[in-house]
Amino acid sequence: MHHRTITRWVGRSFGLLLAAAVVAGAVVGFLRWRESARDDDTAAAVDDEAPSVAEVSLRDLSESYDADGSLVFEAAVDVTAPTSGTVLALASPGDLPAPGDVIARVDDVAVVWLDGDLPAWRSLTIGDEGADVEQLEAALVALGFDDFDVTVDDEYTWATSQMVEAWQESIGVEPTGDVELGTVVFSAGNTRIASTAVAVGDTVDGDVVVSVGTDDRVVTFDAAPADAVHLAVGSSVTVSLPDGGDTSATVTSIDEGADAWSLTASVDGAVELPERDTLEVGVSWDVTVAADALTVPSS
Repeated sequence: MHHRTITRWVGRSFGLLLAAAVVAGAVVGFLRWRESARDDDTAAAVDDEAPSVAEVSLRDLSESYDADGSLVFEAAVDVTAPTSGTVLALASPGDLPAPGDVIARVDDVAVVWLDGDLPAWRSLTIGDEGADVEQLEAALVALGFDDFDVTVDDEYTWATSQMVEAWQESIGVEPTGDVELGTVVFSAGNTRIASTAVAVGDTVDGDVVVSVGTDDRVVTFDAAPADAVHLAVGSSVTVSLPDGGDTSATVTSIDEGADAWSLTASVDGAVELPERDTLEVGVSWDVTVAADALTVPSS
């Protein structure tokens, strides 16, 4: 009886120990798994919190300025009637005459546009010498009136006179061989009739009849001295056009005033714009305040 009791106790104790061992093993396994998971989470958190690397670069730092401006045709030159009389013919504003075209006619005297840089300042006849003589000869030769073996130089010779007569006959005026002051207007490039001061049928006596300019555009604008001081003749500005496009222009003149500076800039290249005399535009320019500055991208 006593032996059976001991055997039963020993068997029961062994079972309890085995169960305890199983439980202990499970607990240890759970603790190891939890620690491993915690380590993985910590590593992931460290990876998530790792700082990003931004690329540092060198570039110029600049400030921008802007002003309101007007896009206009270059200044025109007034042409007066070469004689007193009645206006018989007159070019229209916006016309683009070709070299040799008659732009006004008063009685039997015509005013003709010819290509050249020098303004006409005197009448010309045989024996005259000067750069204006050479300019006249070059212009008429370019028009094809060179049948008299004219040498393009600064001397007004008999051959020059014969060439002038042929030209005068072609435009319907008296062929005198002399060029009277006021009958020729010289300008270089694409000439444009800016405006007219009289109408066909009007009587004139030394009055302005037309104004002649070019079809080149310039931008005029005013800016505060503190802004304009960053510009000089030759500086480039950006012109915002009415159609939403942009073009560049080069500053050609600066008039420094006490409260504002008045600037003029010549438009670079050809721009297709409406034929209005004045167009409102925006003008802007950038000024470098720091060259080759270290910069990083903004977050």
